[in-house]
Amino acid sequence: MNKVAIICAGHGGGDSGAVGQGTNEAAQAIAITNTLLDLIRVDGRFQAHVVPHELGLVASINYVNTHFKNMNDGYALEIHKNSTVNAHGVETWFYGGDADSQRMAQHIQNGLATTGLPNRGVKPDTSNRHGTLGWIRETNTWAGLAECGFISAGGDPLDPALYARGLYQGFLNLFGLPAKAAPVQPPAPKPTPAINFRVTNLDGKQIGAYSIELNAWLKYEAVQGSARIYNSAGKDITGEMVAKYRPVIVAPSPEPEQPPKTPPTPPVVEPPVRDPIHEENNAILKRLEVILNFIKSLLERVFK
Repeated sequence: MNKVAIICAGHGGGDSGAVGQGTNEAAQAIAITNTLLDLIRVDGRFQAHVVPHELGLVASINYVNTHFKNMNDGYALEIHKNSTVNAHGVETWFYGGDADSQRMAQHIQNGLATTGLPNRGVKPDTSNRHGTLGWIRETNTWAGLAECGFISAGGDPLDPALYARGLYQGFLNLFGLPAKAAPVQPPAPKPTPAINFRVTNLDGKQIGAYSIELNAWLKYEAVQGSARIYNSAGKDITGEMVAKYRPVIVAPSPEPEQPPKTPPTPPVVEPPVRDPIHEENNAILKRLEVILNFIKSLLERVFK
């Protein structure tokens, strides 16, 4: 077999896998895979090929089969976390009924046992609850599946470097390589953000997982509310989020109608009061004025 480690973090393509201890299986598998890759690169005595994390199971199998055509091109290992409350230990699965597959899985398991966690041994995929495991059955190369501790409550440590060191030792066992004299110290893995909010469609399929509340709300808005939002405890908080981020806007009350204005009433102009005596006196004065003017004209002609 070629000394090529083909590594795949289980539950890619948006599937979170098991959930526990404030994180999820997919995130932990990626952290272990990345740390293991660093160890192999520092060692330099065998190759490592990582399946893109964004691929789901079927796409991951197709990816491996596209890049590796023959059984002995390498060993394909898919990394997972177990989930049973208050359970502990590591285990490796092999192609049921194939002695060579079992022997290879045992090399990986012996490496995982160096973590100091309970050794649950190697198991045939035919004893799995699914009947068989597609990753082991359908890849062109030899393949196995490693369960790196329990993620569930009361389970095992979440230190990715612990399991990466065990798997690294397992590949050394598989490829017949001695441990290097100086221990390999991989760079500290970046902390995996805690998953605090999950968004599912109305059929219950997860469509997003977020550490920040606002990002979960934006995903809900992006699908126009055709989703549900859950917190880390699994509680449906959709209603609370809607109340927080989409407050009800109360329309202002219409102003009361004002009665039509009555145009102002024009003032009443009373006719002047007639004074008969005053009017008669005025008439007499006018006649006297005429007589005087006549006399004046006569006198002017006489004395002219």
